[in-house]
Amino acid sequence: MSIILTLIVGAIVGISLSLWLTSNSIPTVIVSLISGVLGAFIGTSLLIAPSMYFLITAFIGAFTLTLLVLFIINTSIDVVRN
Repeated sequence: MSIILTLIVGAIVGISLSLWLTSNSIPTVIVSLISGVLGAFIGTSLLIAPSMYFLITAFIGAFTLTLLVLFIINTSIDVVRN
């Protein structure tokens, strides 16, 4: 059950940050979805917490990794254009 909740938290965080912070292109949404899910699993495995607190660690991991990936994408686009 915790794996399913981690997947859901990662997907929601990844997609919502992508739609909120970037243009709504399909590759950006897919990359942020993947980074959100990976970040949720990394956060859950690194910050092992008992009971339902793993949702908080999954959210933190998904949020930080998705922001990092979106920052790298936007910075590289700006560097190429300028």
